Amino acid sequence: MSWKYNPFTGQLDRVDPSLWAHVSDTVAASATKVVDTVALADFKSIEYFVNVNNDANDKSKSFTLRVVNLNTSLKDSLFGKIGSASMAIDAIINGGNMDIEITNNEIFDLGVSLTKRTV
Repeated sequence: MSWKYNPFTGQLDRVDPSLWAHVSDTVAASATKVVDTVALADFKSIEYFVNVNNDANDKSKSFTLRVVNLNTSLKDSLFGKIGSASMAIDAIINGGNMDIEITNNEIFDLGVSLTKRTV
């Protein structure tokens, strides 16, 4: 068990590996796709570690996305961005769910790997 600073609460949180979940998907060239869906009732905050790359692995991007659920809206922050793949990521409310939507602006498919921690 280890500890990590939580900027939302200003406190240290225990990091339990069982709290982490992994999602992988592919977003087709010039397409938009929902890569993760979470019920709004199931979280207050989610932290995603995101890695996006093409098959040749010459275009990639890595970053962290944090999403906070404010019951009627979402606030998100993207930071630590490294890489050059042309894509966009959005956290949107869709009914009673939050969807993580990725838009691929490249002319080739992008593989997406998300590791998330839900609080």
